[in-house]
Amino acid sequence: MTTIQTRIVSLRRLPSPSNGNPQFEVTTDNGVFKTGVDASCAYGIENSEYRNVSVILTLNGSNHIVGVALPQRTTERKS
Repeated sequence: MTTIQTRIVSLRRLPSPSNGNPQFEVTTDNGVFKTGVDASCAYGIENSEYRNVSVILTLNGSNHIVGVALPQRTTERKS
């Protein structure tokens, strides 16, 4: 598995695989990827929280997206 930090620019719904789960073509600042067949992340990748912000994509060996997350934000306390 590989992770990349990038920004999702656009999504295009692809025909559903035989099991009927959604699949997307995802255009990012780092190129175009597809969500994995039957990958659960396809259900959430449409959420607005992932649009035009930095995200971390997890890619499998076929370069398909199998995970999406927002980077952890740290807050610094000023003394």
